[in-house]
Amino acid sequence: MPGEFRISHAWIQLEGLGEHGSPEYFRSALDQSWVAGAQVTRYTRTWRLSRQTEPGEGLRAGHLGFVEEGELSTLHWDETGKDFIRGEASSGVVIPLLIDDIPRMGDTRRLISFQLLPGAVRPMTVASNLQALLNTKKTHIWKITPISVQKSFDQWVSTVEGVATFNVRLTYPNPNWTGRENVEGLVEGLKAETVTIRAKAFVETINGGSVPIIDRIRSSHESLEVTTEDLRQSQDQLIESRSQDTVVVEADEESEL
Repeated sequence: MPGEFRISHAWIQLEGLGEHGSPEYFRSALDQSWVAGAQVTRYTRTWRLSRQTEPGEGLRAGHLGFVEEGELSTLHWDETGKDFIRGEASSGVVIPLLIDDIPRMGDTRRLISFQLLPGAVRPMTVASNLQALLNTKKTHIWKITPISVQKSFDQWVSTVEGVATFNVRLTYPNPNWTGRENVEGLVEGLKAETVTIRAKAFVETINGGSVPIIDRIRSSHESLEVTTEDLRQSQDQLIESRSQDTVVVEADEESEL
């Protein structure tokens, strides 16, 4: 049934001598680095890159993802077609993506947009694995960095319905427990040096005041993934409304997925 898709964005750029190359050089480098069927194994999962398509001038589209090994396998990798084949249920992850190979936001970096799957992949998960896949041939050096917006905590809270997960690390205080009696009781009661608490609630997370851009697009079509048109629409919205307030966050590499 029709639903709401989540889309996030990242910068994609060449490093080294190719950083300030012409648009033609960027396209050539991307074509050389985008190897259909390329794979990398990271954190026990083997990610693959599909063949690419050109849905419009200056655009490159495709998929990356992994197939879960197990008794029930309804997601397959088609070696002949170099793409993922879905069954009625998913036993893995497939991420549609769209690269605009023309600089549109005032510098040499290009925009890449991709679907997010709540509870399955985060922006840094997609960025780091795509970066690894494009760098498998080592012909060019690619860097992909999620785009975030800088917000105060109050600004962030006003834009979300709830929090998906949060982590709290409790340690012995310096200098004392004054005003922290509940924390004191927890730490002392467990006779622990430190206590880490993980809780679940609802939907978003925040990292040091910088929040990954997550656009929500209502779709009228019945599908498990966004269309190229959805991704392009989200890019246009970003370029139009957020080009002045985006900041790049150098996030640590994910330890999940």
